Amino acid sequence: MSAMANNTTSVKYNKWDTLASELDTELEESNKADEAAAAAALGHDGAWSADQEKEMRKAEQAKLAKAALDRQKELEESAKLTLTTADLPDAISDEFIKDQKILVFKGIESKDGVQRVCTIDLQTPLIKIFVEHCENLTLKLNVKLMTQHVECHDCKGCTFEIKQTISTIQIDQSLDCTIQYSPGCFEGADDRVYSAGCTNLTINCDHTTFGPSTVAHSYLLDGSAQVNENTKEEYQFVARFSEENKKIINEHLMRVGNKFLTKSTVENANLDEAATLAIREQKKAEVSREHTHTLRAGQVTLNCLIVHAESLYKNRERPCRSPCSSPCRHAPNTLLPTLPLNSYSRLTLPPPPPQAEQHKLEGNDAFLQGEYAQAILFYSMAIDKVQSLANGGGLEHLCLANRSACFLKMGHHEKALADANKCVDIEPTYIKGVFRKGMALHAMGSYEEALPVLGQSLKMEPNNKQVKQALQFCEAKLQMEMRKRMQGSNA
Repeated sequence: MSAMANNTTSVKYNKWDTLASELDTELEESNKADEAAAAAALGHDGAWSADQEKEMRKAEQAKLAKAALDRQKELEESAKLTLTTADLPDAISDEFIKDQKILVFKGIESKDGVQRVCTIDLQTPLIKIFVEHCENLTLKLNVKLMTQHVECHDCKGCTFEIKQTISTIQIDQSLDCTIQYSPGCFEGADDRVYSAGCTNLTINCDHTTFGPSTVAHSYLLDGSAQVNENTKEEYQFVARFSEENKKIINEHLMRVGNKFLTKSTVENANLDEAATLAIREQKKAEVSREHTHTLRAGQVTLNCLIVHAESLYKNRERPCRSPCSSPCRHAPNTLLPTLPLNSYSRLTLPPPPPQAEQHKLEGNDAFLQGEYAQAILFYSMAIDKVQSLANGGGLEHLCLANRSACFLKMGHHEKALADANKCVDIEPTYIKGVFRKGMALHAMGSYEEALPVLGQSLKMEPNNKQVKQALQFCEAKLQMEMRKRMQGSNA
């Protein structure tokens, strides 16, 4: 009886054990299924979708870009020599500068109101000079700059004596500053002083042909205006020596599309381009016309030119919105005698061929999707179409610049440089062409050649952050390369 009971119990236990094992297996499989579903929902199951893989690649690229940026900052900082009030010497020589190629004067103040004077006399070229938050400082610059660029910001009572040609000086939000050029140092076609938000800025030069010249500038007195999101303090002016006027002139610098143009550039250009660009710019700007809307000696001011051009485009009369000193009804018959036009045909640019324009737009779409090879094909088709016609409507240099960007993305740096060179040959003032030429040279490791090209890009668009960052990166790379050369020569 006992044996039978034990046997029955054993059978029941075995059944229970089998059932429990089955339930345990089902539970374990259910848990695994739940975990797999959760992992899939979180993207941790290893079965990545195309979108997830794309996002992963973007994240990895962002991580690499950040690491490169961090390295760039480290290189840039190592190349800088920052001087403050406490450690400013009376003179900076090659022995003092050593292998640092970027000079930064920061927060320097005068002692007991006495002007601090520092002479920079170097045989070895520097990359760039920055002057920030300084007061009563005189810098005597007898040094070659690879970028031909000096930047000054938020300074007061500072004087810059320029002993060698420096093509570009950018001075912003500064008070009572003076730039003094030695003979022959402010005569080049590209020599410029760009300024924004400056009061009592004086620029002096001694021209070898026309003699001494001086211009005084204060941004509010000279008509600074708020344009779109840019404040009056950010409004740009540019000073240059005009051989036509035999003196230094200071002009408004206006961004028109992808270009920076001065008023004289617009007035001296063909009306077709000037009118088109001016109308586009005026639609973006909310600047009063009341004090600039007069006709002068057979020419028109920029704002009056805009109204005249609008009337011609719309082919109807358009009365002046503000009083003029002379009759001003902007119908074609009253406009034409005052402007240097040969015919109405000059008022409009011929449109680009429709097929070429369509291929360009298709290339743009492909580029935005990251399909660079396809974009190259479309841009090439557009270029071929334009080149087969007598007049391409100004499209070829745009497509060359865009195709250069595609080649850069794909790592074909020589092809990118070739396209950028062709673009610049066609349109030397097109910022994208110049910038991509600099980026192609940089990608090829030709940092010494890339630096002045990127410097030229910055001169064309002084506030372009992308250009500034590329220039800084190139400066750091060149500094690192020069350091390796020096270490190799000393080995």
